[in-house]
Amino acid sequence: MIRRVVAVQFSKDATPDQIRQYVETVQGFPRQAPQIKKLSRGLHVSDGDDSVAFSHVSLLDFETMED
Repeated sequence: MIRRVVAVQFSKDATPDQIRQYVETVQGFPRQAPQIKKLSRGLHVSDGDDSVAFSHVSLLDFETMED
């Protein structure tokens, strides 16, 4: 199995609606690309280290590198 990690940080002026649209788009990836065997996503939760520059993380699992 191959796991791809996508980390995203929105600009400070991103609206809640823009962020919601992004989340909905990511949730639809498996329907658009059947090569995606599993999709997990969520918010990045910090342990207090504010130097981490992303807020949303997606994990996409594929069967092979070619997928």
